Amino acid sequence: MKFFRSVSVNSNVCPPGLYDEIIRLWPVGVRHLTFHLEAKPGEEENAKLVEQIVAFCKERGLDKVRGAYSYLVMTHYEPSDLKAAALLWLWTQKRMFKGINSDRRDECGRIVLPASEAKATIKVASIFPKPWLVVASATRRILERGDLIGMKFEEVAIEGHSIRASTEPFWELRSSVTLPKMVNSVEDKSIDWELPRYLISGPYGEPHYRQSELQPLGSFDIAHTWERLSGSEPALIISQRFYQYCLKNKIPLEVRPARIDTGA
Repeated sequence: MKFFRSVSVNSNVCPPGLYDEIIRLWPVGVRHLTFHLEAKPGEEENAKLVEQIVAFCKERGLDKVRGAYSYLVMTHYEPSDLKAAALLWLWTQKRMFKGINSDRRDECGRIVLPASEAKATIKVASIFPKPWLVVASATRRILERGDLIGMKFEEVAIEGHSIRASTEPFWELRSSVTLPKMVNSVEDKSIDWELPRYLISGPYGEPHYRQSELQPLGSFDIAHTWERLSGSEPALIISQRFYQYCLKNKIPLEVRPARIDTGA
């Protein structure tokens, strides 16, 4: 696992002496009224500078000053990291349906897609900003040959007409299995949500499950989270077997590790 790091400092809010000190560390980071520095995975010197600048800001109390600086850390997983995880969180896919009317369901509970976005070139795609996943009929046929436990599909409704629309239907990828509550999920009480919504705590935002709580479920290859997460909806967790089957059959999937804790 590697990390992308960045820090931005607002010159209008940051004390002049501190801002000058930051600029001396990385002069080319000045962007008009803002200082910005990025450290991509593997750029160790820049990563050290980012952490040093963040430490300076914290020492001067800028954590308490709104808009003074921003600090971002994003995980970057290598193929070996993903292969080592027994479970994987199905993440937002590279292909997305993100039109104005793409994230809705009809009175039957079906996802409704505009025909203009239901293109024949799509294998698997996310419904932005929901965690819903849609697959093409050809992808469904491949997945069904894998005998993947817990997998099921729901029909997607196509609305309107387009010469670019697929001639075959699309399907929502779902599961008949629901996982137990995560070890590290906490209820998000920042807003009065219509239904309880949860956040994943921890430095990397990875779901954690107790092995003892997973055992009663038996074998599964795909399951819904108990928690409603982003988009106030349950996410999908898949097995390593599901992931490797997709790689073998050239079905692209964006995933992040989900951890199994063996302790009590």
